Amino acid sequence: MSLFSTAELARPTLAPDSTMRPGALSTGLLPTLYLLSKGRKALRLHVGQLEPDKVVHYATGGRWSAHELLQFIIERTGPARVSISTWTITEAPVRALLALREAGLITSLDLLFDHRIKTRCPKAVQLVAALGAHVHLAKC
Repeated sequence: MSLFSTAELARPTLAPDSTMRPGALSTGLLPTLYLLSKGRKALRLHVGQLEPDKVVHYATGGRWSAHELLQFIIERTGPARVSISTWTITEAPVRALLALREAGLITSLDLLFDHRIKTRCPKAVQLVAALGAHVHLAKC
């Protein structure tokens, strides 16, 4: 039994001509930038303005993938220790992570996957072995 139904949640109303625009919101400790990006150009425009002690919340609208965002950020910040948790992964993101690892941009990599990944994406799991990552499986 659930506490509530998703049908009970209020739906935001937007005027037909409204669009999401980037904006900043101070959360007390850290300024937060919320953005809905329309693609790589907006990714360069908004996320490219990385600043210390800022948190960026984003929605891609399906215009780019998380591994593309990771590459974009690491290219600007330099080598990093990376931790990723996801219920599944495909070959393209694993190949992108492998390229970043081989380029020295990912110094260490921790991955947390749903335990069923071995049956969902067997080819990707084989590639993960080449990453030299610490891989953890959990029931999600």
